[in-house]
Amino acid sequence: MGALELGIESNLIPIGISEVDRDHHELDRLISKLSVASVEENHDDFTKLFNDMVEHSREHFAREEILMRKGRCPSLELHSQEHAAILDTLARHAHSLMLKRQLLRVEQIRALGSWLNRHADTADKHMVDHLNRHYALSGISV
Repeated sequence: MGALELGIESNLIPIGISEVDRDHHELDRLISKLSVASVEENHDDFTKLFNDMVEHSREHFAREEILMRKGRCPSLELHSQEHAAILDTLARHAHSLMLKRQLLRVEQIRALGSWLNRHADTADKHMVDHLNRHYALSGISV
């Protein structure tokens, strides 16, 4: 069974910064694989994929926040709060996974995918718009 059959489909639209787009694509790929591992009730695969997704998320958010600091994005604080909130949610899921060996349900995984799509389409788009304006003024492209 594939992710599309489970109702996990990608609606990610590239935002225009290749490094960020690659990160989003990888997060999207991990979320799709998580949905399959959840339905198959493969705890070991699910745990590894989940941990990979959490680590990739942390690294991705750090990269975004560095870009935002360098570009003096006024929305950095709010953007960072969104990152912290999803990382907190992931930490709670990780705790449950470790203690109860309880996998996330497909609906929970769908919610992660929806969050990624919504965040990329709103907060990340604002970041890119600001960075494009900021760097255009200095003659540098993002």
